[in-house]
Amino acid sequence: MGTARRFYLVLVFCLTTLAWPCEADAQVEPAGQTGSAPAPSQKNPSVTIGHSSAGEPVSEITPSDRIQLDLVVTDHAGEPVSGFGVKDFTLLDNDQPEEIRSFQAINSVSVKPGNPVQVILLIDAVNQTFGEVAYIRQEVDKFLRHNGGNLAQPVSTFWLTDHGLSIPVQDSNNGNLLAAEIDRHSGLQPIGLDPLQRYRLSVRALGSIAVREIKKPGRKLLVWIGPDWGGEDYKELAQASLKLKPKDKQQLFDTIVEFSTRLREARIALYNVSTEPPDVSANFYVDFLKGAKSPSEANYFSLLLKVLATQSGGRVLNRSSDLVDLINHCVLDASAFYTLSFSAPRADHAAEYHGLEVHVAKPGLTVRTETGYYNQPDYYDQPDKVARRVTVEQLEVMLKADEEMPDSEVATQLFGLKLTERLSSAKLSFWQAHFSGSKTSSALAAIADSSAFLNPPDAEILSDATPDVSAQRQILSRTIDYLSKTIPRLPNFFAAQTTVRYEDSPQQNEEWEKSWSSDRSLHLVGSSSATILIRNGKEVVNAGASKRRKPKDKDRNLIVEGTFGPILSTVMLDTMADHGGFIWSRWEKGAGSPHAVFRYAISEEQSHDRVTYCCVQDGDGTRVFQKLAGYHGEITVDPESGAILRLTMQADLKSTSPVIRSDIMVEYGPVGIGGSTHICPVKSISISRVRTLGVMQIWDENLRTFGPYETMLNAVSFGEYHMFGSESRVLTGLDPDR
Repeated sequence: MGTARRFYLVLVFCLTTLAWPCEADAQVEPAGQTGSAPAPSQKNPSVTIGHSSAGEPVSEITPSDRIQLDLVVTDHAGEPVSGFGVKDFTLLDNDQPEEIRSFQAINSVSVKPGNPVQVILLIDAVNQTFGEVAYIRQEVDKFLRHNGGNLAQPVSTFWLTDHGLSIPVQDSNNGNLLAAEIDRHSGLQPIGLDPLQRYRLSVRALGSIAVREIKKPGRKLLVWIGPDWGGEDYKELAQASLKLKPKDKQQLFDTIVEFSTRLREARIALYNVSTEPPDVSANFYVDFLKGAKSPSEANYFSLLLKVLATQSGGRVLNRSSDLVDLINHCVLDASAFYTLSFSAPRADHAAEYHGLEVHVAKPGLTVRTETGYYNQPDYYDQPDKVARRVTVEQLEVMLKADEEMPDSEVATQLFGLKLTERLSSAKLSFWQAHFSGSKTSSALAAIADSSAFLNPPDAEILSDATPDVSAQRQILSRTIDYLSKTIPRLPNFFAAQTTVRYEDSPQQNEEWEKSWSSDRSLHLVGSSSATILIRNGKEVVNAGASKRRKPKDKDRNLIVEGTFGPILSTVMLDTMADHGGFIWSRWEKGAGSPHAVFRYAISEEQSHDRVTYCCVQDGDGTRVFQKLAGYHGEITVDPESGAILRLTMQADLKSTSPVIRSDIMVEYGPVGIGGSTHICPVKSISISRVRTLGVMQIWDENLRTFGPYETMLNAVSFGEYHMFGSESRVLTGLDPDR
């Protein structure tokens, strides 16, 4: 997991003719940028940041905290009604209006869904007699063979026996094929199980279907043909509910939460089509439609088929006409429906129940959709309430007091600290040299690298007067000249790359998907080394010289390629295209002369920064989230030479995204290559904060699901620069025989 941002821009572009106009507000932007900004030349392709070989990329994925609802509007006859827009609907979450974030109206004529609505027919041989099952087989055969077997929707057939679920054919529009497969299974027989056994077998079967269907895109209509679970044995279910102990109630409540969540994620509307005639006395299930809000309210009736069907936005239908007609009434819901989404509010505790209502602005119509959902705290990132925040000066005072302490004790003192300002690389090196212990050195590096995107301490910010716009223009002109002339003339060379990776502490709670760790400090999890070859401005990792195993997805997703030039040109091109331009920030202390710091912000429309995250839990758990994001940052330059000394890029991401932070920092400094001095990268930091993704085993199926957020950090250092090519010299007077 994590984010990947890779820069493949060849550093050849013409910027030498740029002029910088005067602006009264000291904002510096390229001249001639009136109207729409020109796109970067195709000869110099813009950067694509982010790539993953795991899974199929998708442009946008609905995050797990964005609740998606499918709803059907029907008239008094139960016929679906189309033609409404987003403004016609009002969404209430716990009686409070919620903003509809996305909306789509689907109908069978003009606007069809991207994935066809799937119909699932399940024949229940567990909860009814042999005669009823035989009748169902006959009616299902009629439905499938109607219209020559040409089905309007893809259909899957399931049946439930004492051996569990059987699935002969899935997602077929060939009704004759489906009917033939049902005919081959003549041994479909009811079995003798007690009420609780039938109940548990039925519940497990529905759960298994839900987990399977999560892996498939699109909406599903699951028509469960059979009576409610337990049949006429409601009294036995009631007695069993009364005998539940607190631990049993908690387990049952967890199951209720899972059903609500998984049916919603699978986009299943459940329909109970019963062969029994209407029974007014059986309508007591309506007392349990509001949803269990806590373990104390959990009982077996909360998972009745009729309850789940109503809560999912489906229907409960008894045999008032022939069975084929009832099935057609269910399938009719695929002809016209609406899909909307909203962001869940922040939850105070795990499995916080929220009731849902959707109203349409026309009287006499009914809206059927999910009646509620269980909100989770990890739908949003949680604040770090445990971290101790200190300044650089306070950290140094602490380190001086710990000089005589053992390595492990010093490291323990440092865990949980967070800086409020940036610790420079020079000070980090000083303190790492002062403490020889590896644990202290690693803890200090994690603290310092985490502060890479903060402002430096006030003592390192100069109070020198802000240069006027003309002076700023001159500084930036030197920078453009440096990029266009100096960097392209760099020789081909090798450099050693050392990567150190840090992560948050792993989750300790067994229910990790509903909780979060209080320890947000970064811990060393691994390191690697490789050789980087820069040839003709292109960056290549010499895999043969790498001293590490093949990187896993989690490692690969934090790789940043393009630090040797392309990342600089990407920022410059985007900034020129965006009317924001560079804005003066401050003077900072440098090793010699002061450094000039400019800030910038790139809108999403002008950005070429594509953040990639692998993977999201949608589908089979290998889908890749990609987001073209705006970004902002700072660029630090030598005002005399125009050399870029430091660059930051921080993606502008929403709190409802699977990745909420993706930041890059690169430091540049003088290095010797082939007897000459060049400005090259000496260090880079990439920080990502993303949702965790884990595997749950539920109802005998594996399910990938999101958990809390975690932070990952890669600290990369570069060194041992040397020319690419061979070197030789002639030695005179050498006696080969000696």
